[in-house]
Amino acid sequence: MATDGRRPRRTRDMQLGRARLERALLDDQPLTANPARVAATLILLGAACQIFRLLMPWVEKALFSISVARSDFDVASLLIAALAVVAAGIAGFTLVRPPPGAAIAIVLVVLALAQCGVAVWHSLSILTWLQHSPHVWADAIGTGMYLCVIGALTSVAGAFLTWTNRAGRVASR
Repeated sequence: MATDGRRPRRTRDMQLGRARLERALLDDQPLTANPARVAATLILLGAACQIFRLLMPWVEKALFSISVARSDFDVASLLIAALAVVAAGIAGFTLVRPPPGAAIAIVLVVLALAQCGVAVWHSLSILTWLQHSPHVWADAIGTGMYLCVIGALTSVAGAFLTWTNRAGRVASR
């Protein structure tokens, strides 16, 4: 304050209402995700669920000291994991490239539908086995089966999203 009793003079630098605001470039544009990347991420997530499902008997034994599923690898589990690894490899490839073409989209849809079919068949065969087993913990049932089917359905969703956003279709819009 001034000592001679006058009010201090307000300068332009002290007025915040007139300060210049610089906005980031993304503030004006909506944040939309690239559908090809979302599709590839869904397929990778589904594949991760499938591969983790393969390890579920050992996880259940470590946590609960019991596992309903056998500890060895059965054919269906290995087939699901192999399909998941192939689909994850293709999805990882599509993450670094432009939108995939029709051939890659068809391969991903076929792989995802095969994963879903094998997962449902395997889950139903486990449920049939459990119905004939007299001593089963009801709380320990289903973790691997549900994870397997959820992973397969996630891969199917990602594969169909890849199909709807393939390179030929996106270019023709």
